[in-house]
Amino acid sequence: MTVTGIPVPPSHSTPTTPSSSPSSSALSLEGRRAIVTGTSSGLGRSIALRLAQLGCVVVCCDLVPSQRGYPADSIHSIPTHELIERNNGKGQGFLCPVDMTNYEAVSALVDFAVGTASPRGRLDIMVNNAGIGGHEEGSPNQGIHTERLDFAAKVMQVNWGGVWNGTRAAATQMLKQSIELFPSDLDISPYLGDVDQIDVQGQIVPAVEYRGSRGTIINMGSIHGLVAGPCKPAYSAAKSAVINLTRNVALDYARDRINCNCICPGYCAVNMLGKPIAPEISVRRICPWPHLGAARDIARAVIYLARDAPWTTGAVMAVDGGTTAM
Repeated sequence: MTVTGIPVPPSHSTPTTPSSSPSSSALSLEGRRAIVTGTSSGLGRSIALRLAQLGCVVVCCDLVPSQRGYPADSIHSIPTHELIERNNGKGQGFLCPVDMTNYEAVSALVDFAVGTASPRGRLDIMVNNAGIGGHEEGSPNQGIHTERLDFAAKVMQVNWGGVWNGTRAAATQMLKQSIELFPSDLDISPYLGDVDQIDVQGQIVPAVEYRGSRGTIINMGSIHGLVAGPCKPAYSAAKSAVINLTRNVALDYARDRINCNCICPGYCAVNMLGKPIAPEISVRRICPWPHLGAARDIARAVIYLARDAPWTTGAVMAVDGGTTAM
């Protein structure tokens, strides 16, 4: 099957595959390097563990290595990077405590991931997940009339500014990198209707030469970046900013083959949810699906974008049990 009329992009170079590609390479992330921020608990921990399970070397980033409040013998008290090494082997997990609001520190994090955690000198996946909740401790949280500007500024600084810094540092590194195939690019079959050859200015070339990416950036938004959230205007505003930052970066760097997408989680049974949901905002109302989501639901969306979606960029994916469909 051949497609014609595809121009040669200025940034074209023949993509390569990671040197340690296993036989089941279309399903594996072996040989890839990732940074995940906010890994001490919740979504970030689950994302990091799932990436590592598929063979990725993961640099975990959080100001604390594990979640507080659990007994010392609890699995939840084991730092995420240590759990990765227990499950997947030494050298598969690293920890870098970094303040994501400090660009110099974030840039150093990327340098560490590329120089120490990656013999290939490459950052394949950046997951900007770190953030804080939208309710101020000690505040009645009744709306903007009870929310102080300095608290709102802090929410913006962490939830949007941290994503800005992570995206900027990752894009800066990825621009230096060669184009490599996504794992799913290795699973091309004409029997499934896949294009195996293309006509580039009169020359027939393998289609695989025009696939691949310099890296993928995945930003964590929220359904409350898409629709209003009860009594958390600063949080919703910050997550809306993350969504449009993602779209702008995707547009600016598509020609350079850097993927940038946003996942908007719905209500998941993780600690970020915080206090019990008020009776007037019941699970029946906030989630049409019969139960809340789990961290693994969000982690699977990350895997899709990191492994299976080479032509997806600028996407805003709500993983919410149908909440934003209401």
